[in-house]
Amino acid sequence: FPVTIIFLLSSYAVVFSTILWFKKPQFQRLVAVLVSVIVVQIAFLWNKWQVTNQQEWVVFNSKKNTLIAERNGRTVTLYANDSLQKVGAKNKTLNAYLVGNFSHLAAAKELKNTIYFNKKRILIIDSTGVYPEHHPDIIVLTQSPKINLERLIRISQPKEIVADASNYKTLQKLWKASCEKEKIPFHSTSEKGFYILR
Repeated sequence: FPVTIIFLLSSYAVVFSTILWFKKPQFQRLVAVLVSVIVVQIAFLWNKWQVTNQQEWVVFNSKKNTLIAERNGRTVTLYANDSLQKVGAKNKTLNAYLVGNFSHLAAAKELKNTIYFNKKRILIIDSTGVYPEHHPDIIVLTQSPKINLERLIRISQPKEIVADASNYKTLQKLWKASCEKEKIPFHSTSEKGFYILR
């Protein structure tokens, strides 16, 4: 089950107060044990409630394949290529995410060029380098597409560009420089870890 900082600290408080109570049983120490147990339960329930009422879209730091998940409460939809769809929750990265968010994999869908999440249009460009001409909010680059990013930025005018770990690092450096030149935020999962949109 997922462990948050509050849950971890309150668990330590239970252990510490229990040890003190066993060494010298006193009413105040028993109260401390009971209070710390209640705090652990509250922390656990609070975390579970937060996850249930949260929506997020995540691009994972996966080197071989593009791995994107959309979570709506405790339900997760996986967006990936055919081979990864079959593996599903057996993938270590995805499994850790599911456990950490009290979630389950509800569906696995084929990765498409355009995805909508929270009124944001997300354009995904893969190795084919083919993309529809529209103005996305976010562009996700995967599988090292051969594109002229500066021209794409001028045509599409995105608010942010994300590159996952399936891209060559040399290309990511060039893209980062292009984004800095065009003053567009650039997120590389190889450098900054997973990308999350809420």
